[in-house]
Amino acid sequence: GNDLDIFLMGHSWGGTLGTAFMIKEDYQQELTGWIEVSGAHDIPMLNKAAIRMFIQIGEDEVGKGHNTDAWQPILEFARSVDTNRITIDQGASINEHGFTAEELIADINPGTSSIGLFRHIFFSPTNPLTSWLSGNHTSDLLNQEVENLAMTNDLDKIHIPSLFIWGKYDFVVPPHLAYSAFDRVSSATKELVIFEHSGHSPMDNQPDLFVEEVSDFIDRVR
Repeated sequence: GNDLDIFLMGHSWGGTLGTAFMIKEDYQQELTGWIEVSGAHDIPMLNKAAIRMFIQIGEDEVGKGHNTDAWQPILEFARSVDTNRITIDQGASINEHGFTAEELIADINPGTSSIGLFRHIFFSPTNPLTSWLSGNHTSDLLNQEVENLAMTNDLDKIHIPSLFIWGKYDFVVPPHLAYSAFDRVSSATKELVIFEHSGHSPMDNQPDLFVEEVSDFIDRVR
């Protein structure tokens, strides 16, 4: 109908796809707003920021005596990486270490991931095995292209209302990308919300707050 409003929201890889859509000429006119949640719109920036997070937060956690044995291999890896020449294999390792690091942070709410997995396996309209296999195959095919994908310099093309939601302890797609995107978009209406007790999936770690922030943003700009 004439009162229809469409908002584009994507999480992680969805942030990559969403940004690619948003920076295309004339596509934004189809939307009322954009919501990026921990979006990977710049992989080289992501990798460098993740290495910094591993070292900064990892050293702080070790200094406090938290999970020292588990942090050591992450810190050793991070210190060994030349951030001016990060390889594709190192990029994959950064992603893996990112998820591991989140499991070591006590301030991250446990969320409902186990319940979500149960529902996905037994009640999802899609086959989880097929999704996993096709997802990994697609990842392999896109790996070379994605590791060099950087859309930060095009973010100023985005001018519609935008909301950025990130977890404070997102080692997979660090909050540095959120601050960078918020600064660069040309939107007159833009908001950045950092969830203090979340990692890469704030909709899982702090679901009530996530729903509240998304709903409030939509209500304000529609």
